[in-house]
Amino acid sequence: MRLQKRNVPWLVGIGVMLGLALLPGTAGAGLTAALLGCGALALASSVSLRPGALDAGSLYQRLSPAPRARPESAISAAAREAGERARRHGGGSQAVALTLLDIGLIAARHGPDGMTMRKGRRFSGDDDALRPWVSLQVPEHAAERSARLRFEISDHRGVTCFEHEQDVWLRDGARDVLSENQLPLAGNAELPRSGGEWELRVSVDALPVGMLTFEMTPSLRRRAAELARRQAAAQGRAGPGPDDPPGLEELMRDPRRRE
Repeated sequence: MRLQKRNVPWLVGIGVMLGLALLPGTAGAGLTAALLGCGALALASSVSLRPGALDAGSLYQRLSPAPRARPESAISAAAREAGERARRHGGGSQAVALTLLDIGLIAARHGPDGMTMRKGRRFSGDDDALRPWVSLQVPEHAAERSARLRFEISDHRGVTCFEHEQDVWLRDGARDVLSENQLPLAGNAELPRSGGEWELRVSVDALPVGMLTFEMTPSLRRRAAELARRQAAAQGRAGPGPDDPPGLEELMRDPRRRE
């Protein structure tokens, strides 16, 4: 609906005349009715309706709140892979009415410049620790409740080397959760020395929502330390082997060794 500017002066004039006519004792009932009719006719002729201005569908779209972006557009490649693996094992985010948006691990390492943190899917035994995290999209009907979140990490042998559970409050919308505990790597004698493909498993209320594989490489520092110990042991032998001939000092201490 739009008011034509060229008819504004006429509408102002008719409005003034109508206002004067409505004053007590100024005009009779017939003149007042005529002025009201002229004002209505002038107003109707001055208003133009654009196509679709009163369309119910477009009006509903204008008054309705903007729709939320579909969670599928924000799902990472790692989350798609992890969610598919969880579904093959009888779980998946659909089982808990949640959408897995992202999943992964954060490695921390202390160096000359301080502590650095990085995300990825390839880590080393030289990293100080690994901390898992997950991002979930919580729908309105599944929000405003407490849930039990569980993180598990298993090595290339299938042996579980990290387990942690924590309670989280699910709010409507995206919910990022970082594990409260971490898996120590550097100097951890309980971890295997060889590398391989490890797996991170995340479940909500005992139902798996994501299973992500990642690569772990052996510690270079541990290898260097073991090599140094072997070299030191080889260079620091106390005496000859059992098949070696006796030396001069042994012969002087024990003349019977000459025989």
